[in-house]
Amino acid sequence: MKRFLTICLSTFITTATVFSLNTYATDYSASNFLELENVLFEQMKDYNEVFDIKYTGSLDNIEDVLKNVVDKDPYLNSNIKSVGWKIEGTKRLNNINVNVDYIITKAERIQADKQIDNILSEIINPNMNDHEKVKAVHDYIILNGKYDEKKLLYSDYDLLTQGKSVCNGYALLTYNMLNKLNIPVKLVTGTGNSELHIWNMVKLSNHWFHLDTTWNDQLPDENIISYNYYMLTDNEISADHVIDENLDLPAANKSYYSLLKELSYDKLLMETGLDIYDDVNTAKNENELKNILTYKIKHRPLKISVRIHNSVSQDIVNSAMSGLLRNDFVSIISYDSPL
Repeated sequence: MKRFLTICLSTFITTATVFSLNTYATDYSASNFLELENVLFEQMKDYNEVFDIKYTGSLDNIEDVLKNVVDKDPYLNSNIKSVGWKIEGTKRLNNINVNVDYIITKAERIQADKQIDNILSEIINPNMNDHEKVKAVHDYIILNGKYDEKKLLYSDYDLLTQGKSVCNGYALLTYNMLNKLNIPVKLVTGTGNSELHIWNMVKLSNHWFHLDTTWNDQLPDENIISYNYYMLTDNEISADHVIDENLDLPAANKSYYSLLKELSYDKLLMETGLDIYDDVNTAKNENELKNILTYKIKHRPLKISVRIHNSVSQDIVNSAMSGLLRNDFVSIISYDSPL
């Protein structure tokens, strides 16, 4: 099966547009740029669409402050389509009327959060460690989401309620689910294969890793979980991803395979396919291939990874794989052709 990478586009551009004053907006106050930014952040995080700010600070470069405030927070930037404002008043007191267009409404945010809570209650149990929780979240998103090839759906709300979204929804859902589990997570913007893209960074066992749930959900969607972009280092993700230069991100330089080996998380090594780097999982002939598959299938994993020597023919691989169907808990098998 040929692997197809999912490409997604981000179209959220902060724009400066003049809007008329809304007399029903709630008033807030700020006396300097920092206070102004804080008010904007708080209101945007609460999905307020229209609000007034009584501003008594300097007007020098205020347009730049208003234009750049969203870019300072990747989460806000991923949830907002545009921001507009109108400034009226005197040198000492100004009213800034702000109008924000979000990708979802406040009511939809509340509904999405409730649905996330319900999902987490089903897929997470108290005995899981953080590594297992991240994998459970990742697997749920891959198995229940589809990439929106029409590029009309952008939010985690869309992914939850309609089962489809572009990369923005995948990254936001990953972020919001892990955030609720108190697992450190970030949003990363940049490009993937030269197309605008967004993904996540996750901190596990004091090490940061890159996680791209969008690209792990392969096209065409065949309900297969990929771990090709699961817990990668900066060097590994940079093979086809470029991070925006303005982002201040922690270094990701620890091999996830090495970390799992150090922690003796053998089950996770097998389930993510990282145990492929173990010598015992290299098949040099038909018997070795069958023995590896027989051993691994006992654990009923969703994915089995095996390295195959070039001398092993395609017919041998087909025969060994078909043997897995003798297990009554196996219904469908698909696999990448050996190199």
